[in-house]
Amino acid sequence: NRNFILQIINITGDIFVISMQLAAPILIAIMFATAAMGLVARSVPQVNVFVVSFPVGFFLGLSVYLACLPFFPEWLTGHFSYMKQNFDIALLNLAK
Repeated sequence: NRNFILQIINITGDIFVISMQLAAPILIAIMFATAAMGLVARSVPQVNVFVVSFPVGFFLGLSVYLACLPFFPEWLTGHFSYMKQNFDIALLNLAK
């Protein structure tokens, strides 16, 4: 059914958008940390930035994730109800 296929395509796009919204704070923090590491590597060439960058990125991502954790329940509740409605519409379109 054409409506079912279009609804599944919309659900797939929504899943991608939701995943990007979930990962955006961590990606932005790591992007700024990588830029800062690049500046450190250019200004102090004696520091081996490649050895330092992995633990810095890991702990920065973990700390940003923990800082955003209080906002997740409300955010996830809204997205789960939205996706449930989309899946219900898709199943109704499949039954037609």
